[in-house]
Amino acid sequence: MRYTTLFIICGIMALLGSLFLALQKEWILIRMPQANNAPSSLGIAKIKKPITIHFWHDARWHTEKQDILWSSNDADNLYSLVTCWLNTLDAEEITAKKVILQDATLSPSSTDAYLSFDRNPFQQKWSTYEKWMWIEGLLKTIREQGLPIKNIYFLVHHRPLVDRHIDTSHSWRVEGFLYIK
Repeated sequence: MRYTTLFIICGIMALLGSLFLALQKEWILIRMPQANNAPSSLGIAKIKKPITIHFWHDARWHTEKQDILWSSNDADNLYSLVTCWLNTLDAEEITAKKVILQDATLSPSSTDAYLSFDRNPFQQKWSTYEKWMWIEGLLKTIREQGLPIKNIYFLVHHRPLVDRHIDTSHSWRVEGFLYIK
């Protein structure tokens, strides 16, 4: 009986240790539901809104008109806007691989936005200038929609985007750093 009890305790401890290691190494992910992650609540009215997409391609600025669904929820609007912008870049073959926006979350004051992508949106071969223009196109597209957002944080899988040319460890101001007509 003594060895059986010891064997059961060791088995339980090994199982708990394996579970703890898997959680720590992120082999098992536990995601708690958040209010800003959920798709639009039922009953929130949406309207079709024309927007202008701005992007840098072939050493010049381009614009494209699109229609998206717009609601009273700023986080949903930001998600729709950035997704539309990314889809336009994919259609224009500006990015080698399709970049997907995983999440668009706002701070409680709605002045800071956190955009989490499924991959680094910058291509290895891009220069610092091309990466900067990618960001400026996104900032200009967001700025023109009248959202209360002042700063944007760029993330990949909900962690800060790491790039050797562009510093994304701090927020980027929505008003941008260029004067773009």
